[in-house]
Amino acid sequence: MPMRAMWRRVFAAQEGQLYSKVQMRVLTNKEATAAAIKDGLEWIKSQTTSRDVGVIFLSGHGENDNEGRFLFRGARLRPEASF
Repeated sequence: MPMRAMWRRVFAAQEGQLYSKVQMRVLTNKEATAAAIKDGLEWIKSQTTSRDVGVIFLSGHGENDNEGRFLFRGARLRPEASF
């Protein structure tokens, strides 16, 4: 079972238990563009308050720049898609 499916099931099972409501956005493969990732981060920022729990699970590729900073890449691996 892919990690995303496992985590989806774990959190979904907690709706009405540990959490009153569970909301998820999943981006896989080609959906995980820089724009979509940024949109997802804005979504979670706009939907959570100090009384909420926000979870971000990232799995992907990246590289270190010349200064040693890690740059996470979107699905298309273009330099301008780095974070």
